[in-house]
Amino acid sequence: MNASTTQSILEQLAQGSLSVAEAESYVQVNEKSSLHRLKAGFSWLLLLVFFSVGIFLVYHAWQVTMSQASENANIRETNGTVAQMVRKTTGRRLWAPVVTYQVDGKSYSFESEVASSPPAYTVGEQVVVTYDPGQPQKAAIKSFWINWLPLLFFGGLGGALVVVSLLGISALSRKRTYLEPELVRQTLVLVSTGSMSVQEGMARLQVDKPATSETKSGGWGWRIVIGGLLITVIYFSVQQIGRSWWLLVHGVTTSGNVVDMVRKIKGNTSAPIVRYSVDGKTYELAGNTYSSPAAYSIGDQVAVIYDPESPESGAIQSFSEQWAGPLLSIGLSVCFLLLFLYSQIKAKRSARIG
Repeated sequence: MNASTTQSILEQLAQGSLSVAEAESYVQVNEKSSLHRLKAGFSWLLLLVFFSVGIFLVYHAWQVTMSQASENANIRETNGTVAQMVRKTTGRRLWAPVVTYQVDGKSYSFESEVASSPPAYTVGEQVVVTYDPGQPQKAAIKSFWINWLPLLFFGGLGGALVVVSLLGISALSRKRTYLEPELVRQTLVLVSTGSMSVQEGMARLQVDKPATSETKSGGWGWRIVIGGLLITVIYFSVQQIGRSWWLLVHGVTTSGNVVDMVRKIKGNTSAPIVRYSVDGKTYELAGNTYSSPAAYSIGDQVAVIYDPESPESGAIQSFSEQWAGPLLSIGLSVCFLLLFLYSQIKAKRSARIG
């Protein structure tokens, strides 16, 4: 129940316009309303989801740190060569290097997890490669950003979510969501007899203070952040779906061959490098979907769909490569956005009713 409604009830009680029993029924009905419980319940749910996601990200970052520290204890270095630059099949033209290197006379290759536009490397460029001597196929380009940026990002994001959710949980824990009947009755009796002022009664019932310009701006701040993040994810997902739809309608299909399987720097998942030709010119693309065991083998033929006006903009023609990721992202984001908007509408209605 908001402050203005409580103040009105207490003022009428002090003036004798309401009896103690009538005032008590108004207070308890408002406090027990389904809208009030819905608002409080959603706040707890949202904070617990944020806290769980934050803990997961922090734990993942900690695991990566421990793994990285263990690997660095026995790490070895060698020289590698950028054998090719593969285009990632995303909305933007991002390029990632595929590096070849040798350990004890045996050749290995991997695709860097970091893609950029313009390309950060050129074919034939020499790079320093770090690898595990016990598992020489697990390697990475020696670079601070390539090795530690994902860790810093996930650890920082997870830590921020944990801190924000704990602050929110602390605030909700201090906030009274239900007024004990005995406390309400005692307060109303004191106000009705003039032994307690209206303001003292409001303070005793721990009613929320009316929103000031500062609290309103703070409230709108976190709403804008959450809404902005969800809308951003939806925007890029829709952009990717639009590109896939455009290729489906206007694209040209050809056949390509899997010429290599590249691994992620960490883990045993791999994705295919596909080579295809258009009008006598050869192009290559890297698959978006990493899997273990590998979904393809070197030499496999796959269907490739490409933009006839820009043949290098191709993609493996499959649901998992073109549709699964963006559809999942947009589905989850829309659900969270609708739930978020629904809670805000209910909160405003609750305030007006209260």
